[in-house]
Amino acid sequence: MPDLFDNNAEQGVIGAILLAPESLHEIGELGAEDFYSQELKTLFSCCLTLWQRDDPIDSVSLLKEFERGVGPDVDTSAIALLIATIGSQTVTARNISADALSVRSFAVRRRARNVLRTILEELSDPAKPLLDVLDEARQLIEELNWLPSSSRMVLFREGTEMGGQDPTYQFNVIRPSDLQSMKITIKSAELDQPTEVRRIIREKMHLNPNLPPAEKWGAFVHTIVSQSTIADIPEALQVHGQLIFWVRAWFGMATLAEDPDDLNHGYVEKGDMYYIQPQRLVKWLDDHTKLKPNMALLWSMLETHGARRDVSVRIKKESRRLWGIPIAFIHPPTDAQLTLNSEEQISEDKAFLAEFEDV
Repeated sequence: MPDLFDNNAEQGVIGAILLAPESLHEIGELGAEDFYSQELKTLFSCCLTLWQRDDPIDSVSLLKEFERGVGPDVDTSAIALLIATIGSQTVTARNISADALSVRSFAVRRRARNVLRTILEELSDPAKPLLDVLDEARQLIEELNWLPSSSRMVLFREGTEMGGQDPTYQFNVIRPSDLQSMKITIKSAELDQPTEVRRIIREKMHLNPNLPPAEKWGAFVHTIVSQSTIADIPEALQVHGQLIFWVRAWFGMATLAEDPDDLNHGYVEKGDMYYIQPQRLVKWLDDHTKLKPNMALLWSMLETHGARRDVSVRIKKESRRLWGIPIAFIHPPTDAQLTLNSEEQISEDKAFLAEFEDV
């Protein structure tokens, strides 16, 4: 039985990304696990890593990222030749959507074939009751409907509208496959664009999410926004409580940095702490809230939650004096994380998302 894959399409995806990195927005639900070729699968993962770091994506940077992953003792000359060949053969990025769809379609076919093999093995065992075999077959087929994108499926829960001239929404974005969860803040204008929402989730959760198609996106957004609650931050609330809310909101919109210069608009993660340049956070609070806090007021609040001030943090080859804030304070456990194991709840959420899937 021949292997099911389209090598030209797999190379075409990589070539399009090298030619026009912004074409990553057009790959839909494609993930590294959809590639048949191990080398191309790794190269695609490297492309995503570079994109998430906002680094240039070209033949040189892609090879360096690949080498960083396999270590200095591995001969990468064959990979260098493969990258050069792909780059020389790609003349346009316009076909990336079609190539991505082809790669993904063959991946689904391979998974379906594996499911059918399992069912045939079960049927070949006469000791197994037929009803049990049929029940297992039904479950396997149902899982297959979600399998291609289940690892990238995300749920939007506990939506909160923060108000303002340009309303901002905060959602608890959850991946049921491993219970990964993160509070993510999305501006109203960004929420209207599925490519922007996909970009934000990629940057925050290092995940290429499975989202509803463009033609159903408006209905999906209307549903999750209509279920959101208005942020309850009355004027009488103590400044301490307001600061907590808005500091967490800032982290929802800030960028995870890996370069010292990126700290001008983001933070760096090391161990169980986020490290920031506090003046950037103070400026954002001053520009976007009525609090107008100074450094002393901000520090007095953060210190009570385990923050550390003037910590020497080494980022790449540079050392910076930063404030360290516990990740557990920025992303506290939620009730959703505690109850997500409910199969009934996950089933209901899948049924909800299925309304916005392609028919």
